Amino acid sequence: MYQVMAENSKMFALKRVKLEGADEAAIAGYKGEIELLKKLENVDRVVRLIDYQIDEEKQCLYVVRSLNRLLPSHPNAPPTNKDPSAGNGPWRL
Repeated sequence: MYQVMAENSKMFALKRVKLEGADEAAIAGYKGEIELLKKLENVDRVVRLIDYQIDEEKQCLYVVRSLNRLLPSHPNAPPTNKDPSAGNGPWRL
């Protein structure tokens, strides 16, 4: 999962999945995830599916969705003392 920035500076999550060597059940699971996100697009507690693409040549699935930000109090939230300008920044769409 990557954090990406669109041309309008909005932030999104990009999921990239290599499909090479994946069995039919795994591919069906990814497609099912996309269909489920489409059905739940109006539910506030669910990330929004923005777009997706299957690149047959590269055998990759790309899913762009809204960011799923955890509150700092959540046990799985990343440490808040990290400098956001350090390391690799977001990718631009």
